[in-house]
Amino acid sequence: MATMCPKCKEGTLKVGEKMVRCSGYEPEKDAQGVWHNKGNCDFRIPFENKLFGKITKEQIKEMIDGKTIKNKKGDTMVMDLENQYLVKIEFHKVEETDL
Repeated sequence: MATMCPKCKEGTLKVGEKMVRCSGYEPEKDAQGVWHNKGNCDFRIPFENKLFGKITKEQIKEMIDGKTIKNKKGDTMVMDLENQYLVKIEFHKVEETDL
């Protein structure tokens, strides 16, 4: 059974080579080489996040289910549909030490 898009509640989630996206997300490159969404939903989460690192499709599913995921450094990521990037990252605090 297909997973319904958590953002638009109309499309279904598709797993691609680089991301998990809504079936309503239809990227198209214009004549200047800039990507635009010609679809009706902008839900997409790439497997490679510059701040968090690599994310698996299983971790994306966990976030859709309301769970928080954690990377090796202790940073956490949670789904945040109000955020333009659709996720919220909290960085692990490193304790300062005296030299």
